[in-house]
Amino acid sequence: MADREDIVDLLNLYGFAMDTRRWDLFDRIFTPEVAADYGPTSSWTGRERFKADFGAFHELFDATQHVMTNHLVRVEGGPRRLAHLRQLAPGPARGG
Repeated sequence: MADREDIVDLLNLYGFAMDTRRWDLFDRIFTPEVAADYGPTSSWTGRERFKADFGAFHELFDATQHVMTNHLVRVEGGPRRLAHLRQLAPGPARGG
């Protein structure tokens, strides 16, 4: 259960980092060689670039609210990799 709880904590920390604009917390969430894919026009390789670009993009907003719910976590052997589902608008959820 400890691995599952660690993963849920990281998901919640991600939402907190986004909404407080604490990009330094990405150092606790992502590996230095992160490959972040948010769709065809938004993907990054490398944590420092990811943090810099996310910070610049989010300067456009007065506030954000990331709600992290319905955690379904299955821990199996081997290296850990995180994928998530996101629902940005009404309709079927997309895998990411």
